[in-house]
Amino acid sequence: MYYLIEFVLLILLYHGVQRLWLRVSGNPYGPWFRSVRGYKYQTTVEMSFNTPFRPPHILASSHEWIYLFPSGCLTIKKGYCWDGPSGPTIDTVAFLMGSLPHDAFYQMSREGVIEGEEAREMADDTMRTVCLKAGMSRFRAWYCWKGVRLFAGRAARPS
Repeated sequence: MYYLIEFVLLILLYHGVQRLWLRVSGNPYGPWFRSVRGYKYQTTVEMSFNTPFRPPHILASSHEWIYLFPSGCLTIKKGYCWDGPSGPTIDTVAFLMGSLPHDAFYQMSREGVIEGEEAREMADDTMRTVCLKAGMSRFRAWYCWKGVRLFAGRAARPS
């Protein structure tokens, strides 16, 4: 429940905090992300997302940056790096918010922690849901979701 409240507050405060943060720090990604070399982005706080995944026990990525709890809560540790949205797109904060759990799930899929087309579909749906909650338009969320459904399958295959 704590994670749900934290996530809702994060979304509610998102727009005002982002504008204030940009004025104070000059970081266009708000207090949640920053640009880094090697990857595109890094989390500056621990992030949690409610997802439709319900594993029978706690799952963790190989380097323990990502945890998926039986309640469906996906937790991504502070300092996690990812490449953000892929393809011809603009990396808005709403899209970064959606790409973070999506990339985390795809990483867990590549590592064999979660498996199957159903898991990939839930990851893609989670991306769309988070993008919408973060303020992305319905049309953009739909075509971003459609793009990952059509073209991102190989990124989730075990390496």
